[in-house]
Amino acid sequence: MIAGTAWVIVRPERLLDPASQLMSLGVPALAVATLGFSRSGGSLELLGYAAGIVHALGMAVWLGGLVAVLVCFAEIDDSSVRRFSKVAFVSIVVVALSGVVQ
Repeated sequence: MIAGTAWVIVRPERLLDPASQLMSLGVPALAVATLGFSRSGGSLELLGYAAGIVHALGMAVWLGGLVAVLVCFAEIDDSSVRRFSKVAFVSIVVVALSGVVQ
């Protein structure tokens, strides 16, 4: 998964190509989701694993979007920032709720 993520980082335009878009998003998402496997314990392990995966993916979406906005700040318009703020709000709610479940 690290090699697959590096494959995306080397040529980020693959994210926009419909032929490679699913793999370009899926491999890094799977890499992040594996972080959720270490977040479990107690009597409801499957719920803990699911909450950990959702928690890790929510944080990745929020942090990745924030970094993208900061890097591209001079080139983006107000509508892009408003759209990201909606995504960021949902991501933070997901992170908070999955953290409570954990």
